Amino acid sequence: MEHPIKRQRKKLGMTQIQLANELGVDQATVSKWESMKMSPTKEYEDKMAQLFGVSVDLLTGLEDEKEFSYSLYDATFNMPSDYQGLVSEYSNDEPFRRMVRIWRNLNDLQRMELIGFAQGIMGRAPVMEGNNYEGN
Repeated sequence: MEHPIKRQRKKLGMTQIQLANELGVDQATVSKWESMKMSPTKEYEDKMAQLFGVSVDLLTGLEDEKEFSYSLYDATFNMPSDYQGLVSEYSNDEPFRRMVRIWRNLNDLQRMELIGFAQGIMGRAPVMEGNNYEGN
């Protein structure tokens, strides 16, 4: 099974050398992480998670794609169906997946504010009833 660091690096089309340069380590270190001969420090886990747009848990194998799918469903549960369609369309796009991970960490008020802001940008007046978000 391919190590999550290697899988994410390949998704970005990066070589081990490019990742090493981005992180300020040598290629041998990246190779050791990917072959599980050595584990990255928390600092490097955080840097790679940010670079790849994934959670540290996904990067370290503590969260898998199935768990991420549940998170995606949870993040879109109260959205109108047209938004849910967009989510489905973009669900494999890494920047979008990163936004979902950010969404998971917002409280209800922050989510309502973000939806209202996005609807304002799109020229739609936000309508928020309880935990349901609807656009006019």
